[in-house]
Amino acid sequence: MDFLFPLTYMLFYAGFMALFIKHATKKKTYGFLLFIPVLAMLFDWIENIGIIALLKSYTNLPKWAVLTASISGMFKFIFTVGSIGITGMLFILAVCLKFRKNKDL
Repeated sequence: MDFLFPLTYMLFYAGFMALFIKHATKKKTYGFLLFIPVLAMLFDWIENIGIIALLKSYTNLPKWAVLTASISGMFKFIFTVGSIGITGMLFILAVCLKFRKNKDL
């Protein structure tokens, strides 16, 4: 179940980012921002795999699984917060441009 949730929030953030990029910038050069939620999803999946490996080998924890779960968890957090922040900034930019465009009419 925890593999479906990262896919869901990646699609949510990437979809809204694409929508706000389309309305706020009119440029396709900001499409690289769509990789940030994808990276959050990938690091979440890597963290899940590391945690599964830790749970399966509970009494004898391999260092690689501990490091993988820990580091990927940090990267997941960074990219998730980045996705939220960028989506919020793009939303504010799109709303400001919409109000400015309506004010000029």
